Amino acid sequence: MDSHTLKVLEYNEILKLLSEEAGSYIAKEKALSLTPSDDMEEVKTWLKETEEAFRLLNIEQIPIGGIRDIREPLKIAGLQGRLDIAQLMDIAQNLAVSQRIWAFFNSRKDKYDSLYSMVQNLNFYKSIREEINSTISPKGEIYNNASQKLSSLRRTIEDLKNHISSKMSEFLKSSHYGKMLQETIITTREGRYVLPVKSEFKSQFKGIVHDQSSSGVTVFMEPITLVEKNNKLKESLLEEKAEIEAILRKLSLMVSMEAEGIEENLNILTDLDLILARGRLAHRLNGIRPVISKNQTIKIQKGRHPLIKGEVVPITVEIGEKFKCLVITGPNTGGKTVTLKMTGLFVLMTKTGLFIPADYGTEISLIKDIYADIGDEQSIAQSLSTFSSHIKQIAKILSLADDNSLILLDELGAGTDPGEGASLGISILEYLIEKGSLTIVTSHHNQMKAFAALNPEAQNACVDFDVETLSPKYHLTIGQPGRSQALIIAERLGIPSFIIEEARAKQPENTYEVDSLLEKIKLDSDTISEEKEAVSDIKREIGELRRRLSGNLEDEERKRKKIAEEFLEKSRQMLASAQKEVKETRQSLKKLFKNYQEFKQEDAMTIMENLQQKLSLEEKIVEEFVSEVIPEKKPEPLEGVKQGDYVEVMSLGLKGYIAEILSDTKEVKLQAGLMNITAKISDLAKAYPPDYEPPEQTYSRHISTMKVVTISPEIKLISQRVEEALMSLEKYLDDAFLAKHKEVRIVHGKGTGALRIAVRDYLKTSPVINSFRLGGVGEGGAGVTIAELKV
Repeated sequence: MDSHTLKVLEYNEILKLLSEEAGSYIAKEKALSLTPSDDMEEVKTWLKETEEAFRLLNIEQIPIGGIRDIREPLKIAGLQGRLDIAQLMDIAQNLAVSQRIWAFFNSRKDKYDSLYSMVQNLNFYKSIREEINSTISPKGEIYNNASQKLSSLRRTIEDLKNHISSKMSEFLKSSHYGKMLQETIITTREGRYVLPVKSEFKSQFKGIVHDQSSSGVTVFMEPITLVEKNNKLKESLLEEKAEIEAILRKLSLMVSMEAEGIEENLNILTDLDLILARGRLAHRLNGIRPVISKNQTIKIQKGRHPLIKGEVVPITVEIGEKFKCLVITGPNTGGKTVTLKMTGLFVLMTKTGLFIPADYGTEISLIKDIYADIGDEQSIAQSLSTFSSHIKQIAKILSLADDNSLILLDELGAGTDPGEGASLGISILEYLIEKGSLTIVTSHHNQMKAFAALNPEAQNACVDFDVETLSPKYHLTIGQPGRSQALIIAERLGIPSFIIEEARAKQPENTYEVDSLLEKIKLDSDTISEEKEAVSDIKREIGELRRRLSGNLEDEERKRKKIAEEFLEKSRQMLASAQKEVKETRQSLKKLFKNYQEFKQEDAMTIMENLQQKLSLEEKIVEEFVSEVIPEKKPEPLEGVKQGDYVEVMSLGLKGYIAEILSDTKEVKLQAGLMNITAKISDLAKAYPPDYEPPEQTYSRHISTMKVVTISPEIKLISQRVEEALMSLEKYLDDAFLAKHKEVRIVHGKGTGALRIAVRDYLKTSPVINSFRLGGVGEGGAGVTIAELKV
């Protein structure tokens, strides 16, 4: 991945946030060096691990604390070196963590299968850990029983110390020697017991001088009678040191024999720590697991840039499915650059296995390369202007771009002559579209707005701006070009009105009309999109109705037909209105572009012809859909007739009750409204009266109607004890099921998590529950569970 792109998209800042969430030093260090992956299967694995960590951290505490960085000790052990006490204690600590982690996930392997598959390879090396723990105390001291020799030496040392201390105490209590001492204390010098003697008495005090005070008034002397004992003590202490050295070497050898496996343990624990850090960061950012798009498409639903502090206005942006180039225009500080950075950053985060702060429904393509030219890269040292610096970076991007690239260009064509800059920018966009790259650019040029409106592979977008408060709304609208609002902003900020008027007078002719017409085209396009969305919605509803309905009752067919016919009529009216709008816009374009030099009239007409083609296509879609959802109804066969039956005369399409059966002629007399007709029995088909309704449906509808009126889609269990809450929940779910609620909201709060866990355990066994999940963005988070009922 291009280092310049990683820098301008602030990818490293995201890694810093991830590092903060890691527990161990080595995991923090590793977090800062992560790189995005182009392997789809690897990314899917990472995202699944993050999802399991996200769920795990939401309900449980994992015993992963205490991981030590033992890379250097293992390196020493691998070279047959001797480890010190602290290093051996760190190794034993990591082995203890390994055993705890394995036991934790072994009892939850079904819940967190990805994490379990990773930690199941942990080795405990129980003998090493027990040997270290039985040799070294938690305070870092070697136990006396670490070896028989050490135990014997320490008993000897203790006896010698007691003997020397006793004799020294006699000197302190002696009236003869007491006057010679500077203080009545026993101290040591170079491992030998000494007394502080006044310097004027050192010739009278029989002993050996080992040291003197800085002032020279005190000398530290070893009584001559204790020299032999002190010698023995010194020898014993040296033997003790040698024995401890031997013990540490023995432990180090045990570690060296399993150094490779212990290092693998460390790698697994570090990876797990990093996965949990990804889960914590997901909670911190209120993120979701993005859907991996198999195509080169990006759809971000209400994305929030993770590095912006305070209240963040969500941005919805898409590219790749309907168009490959998005041109964002509008005033400065409105969110154009934020949109560029957020889009690129979300792709990088996804490719690193991180959740992104957006809403469900977000799709991210694992685009291989991301190239960005964002911000002012002016270089004084290289004598490059702002424009030159941008062009240098863009030239590099153009040489690398292909159909697996995402290109992000900020203020394309700025910093030079507006006409030339716009022309250059359009040529660059045409080249990138031809290459197949996904491209998002920001600009202020009207020519680029027109390019996006004319080119079927491009689309306009704008950032909204409140001209009353002179503040950006940070909201992106796709399909509509934006205005820079420079003159309005200047006027509001105090530029004299006569200067503003002069500026408006010098604007190219019809500038405002062009913007207005582009917005008009956007509205007409919206009509098409709304029609298409309406078709899709009703198609989904009909499909769901078909799935849920049992039988082929005529009343249901009649209702479905009525719905479709109403929709057809509404669609035709909306399409007719849209065609009228297109016609009027076409006439306005002919008149407007006649004298406007910046655009060609035939180009403007192309816009409307494309729009007309889309409208015709939508008409065809609507007609095909209606013919699909209103199939020709085949008559239901009639088995025997009797007086009073409600039937249909197929040849006439009339329905009525059988008044009389004429057995001689195999005919019947029917009462069809005010008409009396005679028809052959063979021409009859079974039918249902207009007011017919099966008894079971009548009862069910009556019950569910009562429940819908009284049952809320939400139940609050906060402050209730677990037993009481579960009883309330059981009754509520039964009522909600009868009321045919598709989804209910269970508010249990966060608290200690006990009530949340109890609710989730109950939902797993409830026969009326299809699925459930924790609340998402704007739904209450971990304090709420959303349950889908089997309706």
